[in-house]
Amino acid sequence: MRNLLLLFAVLLGFTACVKEIPLGSDIEVAPRPVFHFFMRPDSVLRADLGRVVSISDNAIYNDQAVISVYRNNQLQGDLLAQGNGRYVLVGNDFKPRDSFRIEATDGNYNFHIRGRMPSAIAIQKIDTQTLLVPGIGPAFNMDIRFTDSAVDDNYYRIYALRFYYEYTLDASQKRTDSTLLVRRMNIDGSALPFIQNNFNNYTSSEILFTDATFNGTQPTFSVYTPENVHETPNERTVKVECVLENLEKPLYDFINTRNAHIWQQQSISQLPGVVLGNVAGGYGVAAAYTQSRIQILFK
Repeated sequence: MRNLLLLFAVLLGFTACVKEIPLGSDIEVAPRPVFHFFMRPDSVLRADLGRVVSISDNAIYNDQAVISVYRNNQLQGDLLAQGNGRYVLVGNDFKPRDSFRIEATDGNYNFHIRGRMPSAIAIQKIDTQTLLVPGIGPAFNMDIRFTDSAVDDNYYRIYALRFYYEYTLDASQKRTDSTLLVRRMNIDGSALPFIQNNFNNYTSSEILFTDATFNGTQPTFSVYTPENVHETPNERTVKVECVLENLEKPLYDFINTRNAHIWQQQSISQLPGVVLGNVAGGYGVAAAYTQSRIQILFK
């Protein structure tokens, strides 16, 4: 009897913690097109087109749309449907600072997006060292130097890829087989531009920042990872590839708010945040970026 009363009290406590939150009609999502198109110079142009569906429904793709891409007001071509909502155009001639226009119709909705390719970006130098980080200890640190364009307002993203062998060990701890893997590293930094973007609190896989405090200069920013990049019996790092991107503003806003949305989805006490886009009459983003990569080889 005592146990039953205790169980009843616990269940009553859980019930008291449940609160229903009515959702207004203003946050209902209409079944409109979802379009994503990320473009950089001299790359294959890829787009994905689908439709908003309920979380319990299967994805709906559209392979019947007409998607035309214009470069400096000249038709670059129509993207070809590849199936499952993927569209591709091989051989684009876009260069940094070119303007673009996308016109699309999916049969029910028409939309168009205008934008401009950001200025070129290049990593001038990268130095590495072991850095003692308070609360973390020894960390692999990268000092990244690049030149910022004074002509434009620039929006940047940094991330790092680790290429490594993962080994299979036998009973005597000898390596018998290996697999080459690649994944994004967890990174962090304490530079002022990093701290100014509050959305960096929602992710550890990339850092987004603007040139508001260093416009037109050659900044050097320190980025570190708490991960162990040194060889162990199970793993050996081959290289770390640091990637710096100059993003068009709509893409910068999209990635920032998407990171916050993903983080908020992991908490039962928060409603998902709004992910910003630039597709009029639909959802998603179509934007351009430039990119620079530099490799750090491990012996």
